[in-house]
Order: sequence, then C-alpha cells, then structure tokens
Amino acid sequence: MLNNIVNKNIFEISPLIWGASLYSASLHSLLNLATLTDFFSPVESRNDVEKSKPWLDPAELPPITIQIPCRNEPLDVIKNNSLKSALALNYPKDKLTIQLVDNSEQGKYEELAAYCQEQGVQFIHREGRDGGKARNLNIGLGLWPVNGRCYEPRSDLYFLVDADITFEPDTLQKLLPEFKANPRLPFVVCEAESGGGNLFTDAIAATHLPRLYGRTNAEKYGFANSTGFGLLYNRHAWNEIHGWPEDSVSEDWAAGMTIRASSEYWTRGQRVNYVQLIDPVPANLERYKIQQARWAQGNMENMRWYLWPLLKAKHIPWNEKVDVFFRAWGYPQQAMAQVVTPLITLTGGALYAALKNGGIGVIENYLLLNDMSAWLQSGGTIAGLFIIPFVLLGGMPAVFLKIKQGSDTAWHYLQHLLTGSLANIGAGLAITRGVKKGLFGEKNALFNVTPKGNIPKENVLLKTFQKNWKEISVGAMILSASILLLPGYAGLLGFAGLGFMVAPFMSLLKFRQNSSHPKTQTDKPNSSK
Repeated sequence: MLNNIVNKNIFEISPLIWGASLYSASLHSLLNLATLTDFFSPVESRNDVEKSKPWLDPAELPPITIQIPCRNEPLDVIKNNSLKSALALNYPKDKLTIQLVDNSEQGKYEELAAYCQEQGVQFIHREGRDGGKARNLNIGLGLWPVNGRCYEPRSDLYFLVDADITFEPDTLQKLLPEFKANPRLPFVVCEAESGGGNLFTDAIAATHLPRLYGRTNAEKYGFANSTGFGLLYNRHAWNEIHGWPEDSVSEDWAAGMTIRASSEYWTRGQRVNYVQLIDPVPANLERYKIQQARWAQGNMENMRWYLWPLLKAKHIPWNEKVDVFFRAWGYPQQAMAQVVTPLITLTGGALYAALKNGGIGVIENYLLLNDMSAWLQSGGTIAGLFIIPFVLLGGMPAVFLKIKQGSDTAWHYLQHLLTGSLANIGAGLAITRGVKKGLFGEKNALFNVTPKGNIPKENVLLKTFQKNWKEISVGAMILSASILLLPGYAGLLGFAGLGFMVAPFMSLLKFRQNSSHPKTQTDKPNSSK
C-alpha cells in the first residue's frame, strides 16, 4: 500500500534525491537539539549563564588590544559603532590599546585617521588589497611590515570586532575569567544578535536566534571554531600558524581549524552566549547574497584545505571530528535542498511525463529502483516537511529556552519563523555559486564586501527586480512547474519557489523604530565588511 501511495507521484525517483540531501540536513540539525540540555538543566549549569565571576581583581587585568580592521568604511559607521563601544569600555586605559588597521582608498580614510589621532586610537594604514582582511589583522599582530616598519604587539590578548559591531562596556571583564581558568585556551567567541529595520532584516535576525543557542550548545560537545568578529584570542596561538591565513576567503575558520589540527598544546576554543554583540543584517537580499556567497565559498575552500588534517589529527576526539564533518555539509546541503534538488526534480518530472506520454516503456525498468526503496522516498518526504523551514528542528528548543527565561525574543522568532525561512531561501542561488567556486578553487570572492545600511529610495521596486531577476525567475519557474507537473510535491517545491520570489521584496516593508524586537536597530549609513 505504501508503495502504491508513493507511485502516485509523477516523477517517482525524485524522493531518492530528496532523501539524500534532507536526511543529511536532519543529522546536522540534530546537533542543535543540544539546546534541550540547557532547557532541562539547572540555572547554574546552563550554557547561557556566566559560570565564573565576571570581575577580576584590577591588578590581575592583563593588557588587551581592541582590533578593528576596515576598508572604505564611512566615518559615521566606525565612530558610532565599534570605536564608540571600544572607547566606552570599562577597562583601565593604561592596559587598553584600540587599534584600527585600514586599507581604504585615497580620500576615504583621512577623516578617520584624524579622528583616531584625536581619540588616542592607534591608526595603521596600508595601501592595496593584497591579503584582504587577513593581511590587516597580521599587520596589527606585528607579523607583516607596513610602511617600512612592524608594529610591535602591546598585549597577548586581542579582541577582534568589525567596524559596525557594538558591544557592552563590561564585555572584556566577562570574558577574561575563561582565560584565567584555562591558560591554554586559544580563543573565546561571543555570540552576535542581529538588528534590522525592515521585514527582510528582522526575518533574517529572527533565524539567528536558534543558530545562536544551537551553535553554542553544539560546540559544547563538538568542534568550536574561531570567528571574524567578537573574538577574544591569544596572539601566541596565531603566531604558531604564522598569522591569519591570507589565501582563504574565510580566514577566521581557516585559522581555528589550523590551530586545532596542528597543535596539541592549545585546547579547544570556547563559545559563550552570555556575552552578546550586536551585528547589523544586510539591508536587502541583494546585499545578503554577497555575504552568503562569500561565506559559502570560504567554507568550501577551508574544507578542501583543512578538513583532512583535522580529521586525521590523533589528539582531537571523535566527537569534534563528527561535528566538523557535518558542518562541512552545511552550505552544500542548502544548495541541494533549495536549488539543485528542485531543479533536478522538475526537469526529471517533465522528462518522465514526456516519455510516458510518448509511449516509451523503458522508463518502467528505470523506476524499478523506486519500487525497491519506497520507504526511503516516504521518509525523505516526511523529513522535508520539517527541514524546508530549516530553522524549525534546531530552533524550537531555543524558543522554549527563551520562553523559560521570560524573553520577548522568543515570540519575535515565532512571528518570523515562516518569513525567515523564505528570506533564507532567497540566497540559495548565491550560495550555490559560492559552493561551486569554493570546490573548484575560484578566487574572485576574496575581496568582496557586504554592503550594509540604507537602501536607495528612488525606483526601489524596479531596482529590486533588476538586481534579483534571476532569483525571481527561478522561483516563478519552480512554483508554476511544481503545480503543473508535480502536484504531489507542490508543498515542498512550491515553498522553495515562493521563497525565491518573495525574499527580494521583503526589504520594501519598513518598520518603525519602536519595533517590538528589543534588538532591532534602525538602518545605518552605508558600510561594508
């Protein structure tokens, strides 16, 4: 009976493809269910609660350097975000160095240099784009000469933030006890909550909630990796690998994987979510695609170069290896579930319909595979119902935990569960391109930046269509073809098609500044990462 039900679908072999990608996504998402351990744990052992005294004796506070890399950032963005937060830190001024390493073009950094001099901030400028952000960081670490000199490090610990990041005055005091408890700790990662100002940014920000809690709890049991911002790190660990890797699009992941794989001295890094930064979301799909394509490409490059040394390292336990292996499948899974699988399914459905109508019987032999694996097809379809809104499986425990804490953020997440899923689908084509570039070694994304801030108001509707016509066209094709050719899959494929069509226009619906989301921010002037 089960086989007869499955055979009612027009393209009957397609669930095998769905099953292959969706089951892997399910396994990856199950790591986020570790959030449930916090839900059922007593307060003192929860991962989002500080476990060490936030304040050290003032005499014990070590020197720290706040490191801010930037390129062509408007002065207002840096002045009102990262620099403002750094200057407001509750930390002894004689033990704090604020370092801004810049490689902006001529005419785009002079005001910033003057402001830094006025505020006592160490400003380092270099020409060119060689090495990207990683080169700026290495210059700040004293590992690369610039303008005929090397800048000697003033501390062992560096706190890395992007230009548009904001953080609380007590951030350093809350993180430092982790290093006191473990002198061999290479880094501590802060989580970042996101702000927005329109439906698209709020929807994307809402999907960050389950990632925040799921990722932190998963890394408690799995592999903890470094990030490109919100990172308090020990420069000696980076010295051992000769600084941030300059050949990778994602130098942050590359550094963390290399340190863990090559050194038995440094322990696993740590991610905490009791200290959170605010990271703005790209203002529309066009800008979000730039970010996601670069991250997907960098992820694939790092997996090609660094995954195998990490997997074969004898000092790394099996649970970390399993975790990082599934992470390697993250972006390819998105490309499979959102782009490749729907297109293959629709193409195959059209081909099968044509062959069947043409009276060609050889297709029946081909579909014997379908008869042998009806259970896998049905299971793949059922898994798809939970995975297409990908944030559900890992996200609901985070919502329960937030409700337990009495947070309004949980209800905001529930409000944007559907729109957040649709918004993320909109970047599927860009992610697919990034995966392809990373797998085949294309380098042209190395210096791509993610523009942030306000969206131009003139001809917004027309420009939105012009910038995202590929996504809109693919979405319309998937949606219409799923209804006409594959009614049995109209729900799954139709959701993907709708996401491609709707996501570009979400940013046109603006919110007032007094949005119900407590972390929502108004749009900032144009900036780039």
